[in-house]
Amino acid sequence: MRLRTGARITVDPGIGGTGVAVWRAKDWEDEVPPIHTRVLTPAAKLPWEEKVWRLCNMLEDLCEGSGYRVEAATFELAQFFGGAGGYMVAAKGDLVKLCIVTGALAAVTARLCVETGFVEVNAWKGQLSKEVVMRRIEARLGLAACDAFKTHAWDAVGIGLHMKGFEL
Repeated sequence: MRLRTGARITVDPGIGGTGVAVWRAKDWEDEVPPIHTRVLTPAAKLPWEEKVWRLCNMLEDLCEGSGYRVEAATFELAQFFGGAGGYMVAAKGDLVKLCIVTGALAAVTARLCVETGFVEVNAWKGQLSKEVVMRRIEARLGLAACDAFKTHAWDAVGIGLHMKGFEL
């Protein structure tokens, strides 16, 4: 398979769906939309451990089998937020599971010799809600460019814009 131009990916990890935005490396300095977005979603009925491995396989397929030559990957780093909601998430073990998913996905890109990094939630979006993030991305990239974005892909796009130097 002939590889297309170099690419960078930004990833919003999640056990129920992992958002990925693929950016053309040569356009990294420009305020342009990603060339591709995808939500990696394992079957809902699987145990969470199996979902992790399925997500890893899906990300590896995207990095190796999609025709993109992925050069760099940035993952959102799970973060604890105080308050009732944050303590509930932590008590249920969801934060630990998210950390495991993030680490497993990052290990995939690192194993593929892709430059792998992380960005904290507070660094790229602070306390902005999903709806505010979506509106700000639409304002930056235009409504037409955002038509195909699904659920978790929005955050992956937001992470990419932040990493490219365009604040929301």
